[in-house]
Amino acid sequence: MPFSISTLTPRQIAGLSTTAIVSLQTTDIAALSTSQAAALTAVQVNAMEAADLQFLATTQIAALSTAVVSHLLTLQIQNFLDTQIAGFTATQVGVLTATEIGALSSSEVQAFTTTQTNALTARQLGGLTTTALGLFSAAQIGALSTTQLQGLTTAH
Repeated sequence: MPFSISTLTPRQIAGLSTTAIVSLQTTDIAALSTSQAAALTAVQVNAMEAADLQFLATTQIAALSTAVVSHLLTLQIQNFLDTQIAGFTATQVGVLTATEIGALSSSEVQAFTTTQTNALTARQLGGLTTTALGLFSAAQIGALSTTQLQGLTTAH
């Protein structure tokens, strides 16, 4: 009988070794339920290849804990698809470092929703290059608070 990731409970998912996580097929990663994705630990996610994370749906990404998101490697974040970046919750965006925000591609920066843009701290915005800031849409700029804008004048 073939293995099916769907048969594992979230508690069992959280208990998987990094060896087991690394051996998951991309179809297994894509098949994780949101509750299973929420059970993943930072150590497990860090063990995954950056390219494998591209198989997570936006609902799975939104289910990741902030502890997991805060421990993502910059390379992993850079390898997310634009649609996946748009799937991050505002709380998740808030735990990314300025370096991680600064490492995003132009299209990933443009993929930020206005809610995500509003969640960025002045420090995170300071991680963006002037070029990246220039790619913000009118809606993204409109979502920035006075505090965020004041931070930009200091950082840029």
